[in-house]
Order: sequence, then C-alpha cells, then structure tokens
Amino acid sequence: VAERFGERTLLSNAACEPSGRLFESLAKGLQLQESQHLKEAWPAMRAAQQLAAQERTVATLKQAEDTKLSQRQTSIMKQ
Repeated sequence: VAERFGERTLLSNAACEPSGRLFESLAKGLQLQESQHLKEAWPAMRAAQQLAAQERTVATLKQAEDTKLSQRQTSIMKQ
C-alpha cells in the first residue's frame, strides 16, 4: 500500500470513504474494474496504514522512554 499510494495517504480524514477527491486521484488512470477493486480494498488498506502508524508511534514512544531512562541512569552513575 505504501509503495503504491504513499506511507500515510490513507490516514487523513479525507480517506474515510472510498470516494471524493482523494479516491479519484488514486484511481486516476485505472480502468472501471480496477477502480472497483480499489474501492473494495480501501477499508483494508486504510486499516493497514492505521496499524502501521500505530506501530511507528509505539516504537517511537518506546525509544524515547529508553533514551530518557538511559540518560537518567547515566546521570545517577556520575553522581
């Protein structure tokens, strides 16, 4: 999904439904049948991007917490 449409394309509020300007721009150049397949796959692709975004957020928060803990331990060891 990310390779074809971009990593965060389907996360916006405009991507809630497979219609509108965003859908039309992503379906541009597709034949009618392909456009229909895109419409059917839209909810699953959106969910996949939402899960990936959540995983990135969790990883970033964990890394920040690890860094903070490491800095706190270093500070204690210097005293």
